[in-house]
Amino acid sequence: MVTVGDIAGHIETLAPPALAQDWDKIGLQVGRADALVQRVLVCLDVDDELVDEAVEAGCQLIVSHHPLFFNEVTGVTGATAAGRTALKAIENRIAVYVAHTNLDKAPDGINDALADALGLIGKQALETTERLLKLVVFVPGRALAEVKSALGNAGAGIIGLYSHCGFASPGTGSFRPLPGAEPSEGQVGMDNEVQEYRLEVEVDRVALPAVVQAMKAAHPYEEVAYDLYELQNVTGRYGLGVIGGLKKPLALPDFIDLCRDRISPQLRIAGLARTVERVAVCGGSGASLIEAAGAAGADVFVTGDVRYHDAQRAIASGLVVIDAGHDATELPGVAGLARRLARDISIEVNEARLRGPIWRGTHDTDSAS
Repeated sequence: MVTVGDIAGHIETLAPPALAQDWDKIGLQVGRADALVQRVLVCLDVDDELVDEAVEAGCQLIVSHHPLFFNEVTGVTGATAAGRTALKAIENRIAVYVAHTNLDKAPDGINDALADALGLIGKQALETTERLLKLVVFVPGRALAEVKSALGNAGAGIIGLYSHCGFASPGTGSFRPLPGAEPSEGQVGMDNEVQEYRLEVEVDRVALPAVVQAMKAAHPYEEVAYDLYELQNVTGRYGLGVIGGLKKPLALPDFIDLCRDRISPQLRIAGLARTVERVAVCGGSGASLIEAAGAAGADVFVTGDVRYHDAQRAIASGLVVIDAGHDATELPGVAGLARRLARDISIEVNEARLRGPIWRGTHDTDSAS
């Protein structure tokens, strides 16, 4: 049987928690990690109606993109909407797990799915948060496989579409345990030599705390010898937003029709008509990336939650902005997560019924401004 913890662990291999913004609230917010799961409901938001849907579908776990609890929780009562929703989930033995900004930044996450919906090619992170390091650790041969596996499972050694990448070379390690030490090999007060392997893996700085913790837990030594080196190469694997190119240039009205067809019929558009070749996207609220989109050579930036002065900034830089709505720009990624869970885990996965955008009838437009 599959548990909540099993599913959470799999999601965290797809979207490592270390990628999340420091203000974010992700992970298991309601329920027990050891609870058994037969059915999962994947959604954008958790509310009372969503919990009712989970009950109707016989689900034991809700996987949500947006957190149920954004602020510090001092009590779960019926005095708040989030508290009432949590109580309903608890009463029906339904757990709630959240993957938010870590899923935004992850490969094949929210932003990649939005870019794929528009058919973008040559995708890269719009504003990379990636800082690659080389982690070198010295491991006795008997523990090499276990340490390599632990590093890879924690998110180290990812190169393109390959995970658990690394290189190991043999050598001789020397050490003298001082009084009070409890070495797993060798004798206290004496010079010792052990046949070891120098194991090298790449790791993103955001994943480093989890990787080092996993390495130390798997390593047999009392004191783990390891080094970290800054790397200059950046793969663009992790980051905010995505930029890519269309397979063939489109006139702006044709690209707007594409957005209506693939994302949402309700759009707000700011900017002058032009030929569209390079497109930047950011699911949810992406106005903070307007300058990055312009600097990256985007002709159009597709996102949500664009305010009046944000649009002015874009127009001043010669960028067309299409506001397709916070929810509509994230839903392709939510659907993608549901498909991946259904593919990877032997469990029934349901995608929440769509109730339409929160803002109704306010974004319809027939032309660019």
